[in-house]
Amino acid sequence: MKMNFKKQDEASFYQILLSDSEYLPLPSAFAKKYLEKGDNKKHTIVLKTESGVEWRVKYIRIEDRFYFMGRGWLKFMKDNRLLLGDFMVFWLRSCYSIPVLEVFIYSPNGCLKNTNGSDDTRLGNEKKRSVKEETSDGDSLDNVRPLTMSRIVRKCYMYKMPLTKAFVKASGINYGHLQLENEDGKMWDATLEQYSPNQIPVIGTGWSEFVKDNKLKIGNSCTITHVKDNFLRVNKKRRRPNGFKSKFG
Repeated sequence: MKMNFKKQDEASFYQILLSDSEYLPLPSAFAKKYLEKGDNKKHTIVLKTESGVEWRVKYIRIEDRFYFMGRGWLKFMKDNRLLLGDFMVFWLRSCYSIPVLEVFIYSPNGCLKNTNGSDDTRLGNEKKRSVKEETSDGDSLDNVRPLTMSRIVRKCYMYKMPLTKAFVKASGINYGHLQLENEDGKMWDATLEQYSPNQIPVIGTGWSEFVKDNKLKIGNSCTITHVKDNFLRVNKKRRRPNGFKSKFG
């Protein structure tokens, strides 16, 4: 399958999937020029692949940075089986009302991936093109991965654990009371705090108790998962023993 380049197809960008995260950063210059104009009040983008399937994906702006994020992006990743190292080229096909971006996905070996869409679109040509809408808050999320982020525990994280603004905004956590759960299902009360709009949010009160009770040490890797509302699950991994080498060197 070849890309049909036209003279007017000047708006494009590429991204490489470098982490297994629940958001994808966008080039600020592209977003400000093409996505922040028009009647795109809901900040919705349509992504389409050569399979003919379309996905409605939201993007958000945090200060001067832009991200694909939320359930629509997770669905796009899942349906197209995106893997670390995949190279994506986005071409702007329409910027009226809801912008439409055509996406070409390449494997790390340089070959164009066969994007067939999700399993429910592989029933033959008799089935019409489907539009993958974002799941509403009341719909089942069984097939959507929860939002997660990871931190390596540093000395300064023993009393307050910083979260990213993108994680907090995407998960819809409210500032104030939090519930933390460890991998054994035990619960702790804590608070989500932000001292000023320019500072990053942190798990404050209650975090040091969680650290103590779970024997978190400097160098431990923590995975923080948004379960629902203001409920977070925190799993830890032990530090690598001295002399350990991963398969990546």
